[in-house]
Amino acid sequence: MSTTALIPQLIGRTERALVALMGRVLASTGGNFHQWVVLNLTAANGDEFDHTQLIGRLTDALKIDDPAAEA
Repeated sequence: MSTTALIPQLIGRTERALVALMGRVLASTGGNFHQWVVLNLTAANGDEFDHTQLIGRLTDALKIDDPAAEA
């Protein structure tokens, strides 16, 4: 197996580890990772999209369904 083939695996593992660490930090503030993603999307886009578009972006980014995004 080439080194190049291992890069996506390494990125995926790193992402999962960082999300777990971030979850602990956010929990100490009363927040969670999904709320953090909403804040970032809103801050980055402001009034550029409406509620329906925000839910669509969340379901795509977090691989969750609409009810989970609404929550």
